[in-house]
Amino acid sequence: MQRILLFFSFILFFTPLFSWDTNITSIEANFLQVTYQGEEKITYSGILYAKTPNFAKWVYQNPLKKEIYLNGNEVAIYEPMLEQVTLSTLTQKNDFFTILHAAKLGEDGNYHAIIANTHYTLILKNNTPYQIHFIDELQNTIKITLKNVKTNITIPDSVFIFTPPPHIDIIKQ
Repeated sequence: MQRILLFFSFILFFTPLFSWDTNITSIEANFLQVTYQGEEKITYSGILYAKTPNFAKWVYQNPLKKEIYLNGNEVAIYEPMLEQVTLSTLTQKNDFFTILHAAKLGEDGNYHAIIANTHYTLILKNNTPYQIHFIDELQNTIKITLKNVKTNITIPDSVFIFTPPPHIDIIKQ
């Protein structure tokens, strides 16, 4: 669970990582996440919504439906097929300014940040967030590609609030 929380703590602050355009306040994009666990490759896809200050929602559509809500340091991971939600609080300090100041342009033309001992490589396409690569603490290589990126759009706060449906199990960690 800590691995998931570390990964999503990054996601919570995804938009500020790309703050060389300091006017980015929100982002909506389709995503393709490829995770390599040794020789095994797992591919996920869905939609990302994020906005300042520290809101994010990942809607996984394939291969299984899942929703991840981040609101400040509160996390809700809703898995409809399991009829459960896991609620937890992030313990790592990954605030807006920490990540904002950590992303630096590298010699390879990409941006790099080291947060909580994880090295992130950020790639732009047409000066828009396009890809991020990193290796998690279990040595899984993760590559997230964004498409149909929209920035500075209005996203209502209600998008980031998880309301549990009736009859699901609530797990608090």
